[in-house]
Amino acid sequence: MSIFPKRTIPGSGITIHCNIFSKHEKRIIFPFVTSIIKSPTGKSQQLFKGHVWSLPFDKEHPHDKSIPLLLLANTLNAKRREHLTKSLKNIQQGKHYYFHYSIPQEAEPGKYTVETEVWLDGICSKSATASEDCFYIEKVSLKSFEQNAEHKVSILHNHSPEPVPATLIKIDTSNSIDYNTLKLPPLVDTPVMFDHKAFFVYSEERECIALDPSMKNIWIKNQQCSYLSQKENSEEVTYVLHPAREDALLLTGESKGIWDKANELNLDEHSLTQYDKADINEMIEAGLLIKINLEKSIG
Repeated sequence: MSIFPKRTIPGSGITIHCNIFSKHEKRIIFPFVTSIIKSPTGKSQQLFKGHVWSLPFDKEHPHDKSIPLLLLANTLNAKRREHLTKSLKNIQQGKHYYFHYSIPQEAEPGKYTVETEVWLDGICSKSATASEDCFYIEKVSLKSFEQNAEHKVSILHNHSPEPVPATLIKIDTSNSIDYNTLKLPPLVDTPVMFDHKAFFVYSEERECIALDPSMKNIWIKNQQCSYLSQKENSEEVTYVLHPAREDALLLTGESKGIWDKANELNLDEHSLTQYDKADINEMIEAGLLIKINLEKSIG
């Protein structure tokens, strides 16, 4: 069994892959499969229960079966060559089933286990990867933020009874990026000190918390727009073409400055105070700029 992703947040979803193979069978079989998800506090939820269709593996006339890429990527983490070889053979010989599990918004954080049984001719088989059949629901919040003359200090709280692996990104005034890997201890507050900008990235780098609350909203270029910058009459100008428009928009002066700054994490709420709000609003209404909330899932 494989689970994608292994780490996620409430309100999202996961895909559970189950591989059933019958390399010793010479007949079509209909295994009875049950799969149960258990929460960190032991609550059980039925994911699947029923008979499934499975064809035998034909050694004389092998069919062209492609290996599921997600499963292969997971298998390539195997350290031992023999384990990898066995896994790849099982993938090719097996029948692949995929189950989707929607995670409720109110789901409790922590480790969830998936228990799967396959019944055939009265014999019950457990998952060969039972010790790894689990996923984690993570919840981290910014508890407080303070700023003094020297530093900024944020307090993060891990709501999960499990540690949360993460990356701490610090950006200085010259836009140099410093990466630090860490594990947030379970059920405690953790202080983080920084000078300029800092972001806490977790859940396999899909979730982000701006450690300075004023930086949780950023504005970026609409990546559907194409643009060309050039010098005209000793002035730098930019022409931007939105896919919904037939004519290009000309950006000069302050509006061009806003467009040039709307890269990476440069245009935040602090930056907006330096510009005319009318220019910002016009560019947003024209679809040139997109507002992103870093504390919400992107994608």
